[in-house]
Formats: sequence, C-alpha cells, structure tokens
Amino acid sequence: LLTHSPSLIHAVDRGGHTALTLAVAFQRDAVVKDLLDRGMEMEHRINQSSSPYLAGDTALLIATRLNAQSIATLLLEKGADASVQDAAGVSVGSVALQMGHRQIYALIEAFRLDQIDQSDL
Repeated sequence: LLTHSPSLIHAVDRGGHTALTLAVAFQRDAVVKDLLDRGMEMEHRINQSSSPYLAGDTALLIATRLNAQSIATLLLEKGADASVQDAAGVSVGSVALQMGHRQIYALIEAFRLDQIDQSDL
C-alpha cells in the first residue's frame, strides 16, 4: 500500500494512531523497521482524548510499556528521543522501571546518555 501511496505514511486515524504506533502496539518488528526505513515520524503522540491508556505516548513509550525490547532498540537506533515523557510528565526510563522492565530501562539509559554526549559535541 505504501508503495502505491507513499503519503499514507503520514496518515493519522481518529484515535491519533499512525501506522508506526499501531505496528508497535501489535509488536510487528518487521513493519516497524520498514516504516522507520521509509522515514516515519517517531515522535508523534497519540491523541489524548481517544486513547486514554496511551494518551500522549510516542512509539518508544508504547514499546516500553509492552516490554518490546527489539522494537525499542529499532526506535532508539533510528534516533527516538530517549528522554521523552508521557502525558503525565513521566520519563520513558521511569515508565520502564515502574513496570519492572529493567532490560529496556538499561537500553534506554544507554541511549539517553549517548544522546546527551552527542549534544555536548
């Protein structure tokens, strides 16, 4: 579908989801990788009024909540913000810790520190 209508990559449904947030939510690693390779926006936030549990979440926050480490890795390697906060102001690292996802927490922290180092250059 994206081959014939590449502009659909930027489509947002009524719930505020993009193809990427849905692919992350359904843990479709190959689809996530394809969308990222096509330049999909990673920092889009889900509409707060239509999806209360994921309100304001980005793809990385969703992957973190689901403990989807391989998807979180893909997102971080493509430059997702490792310091992003949810709608309540809780950082993605704190979300990982609160949910007991220690491996994702370690991954996020490593990328967050690297992003800080890169911004100092």
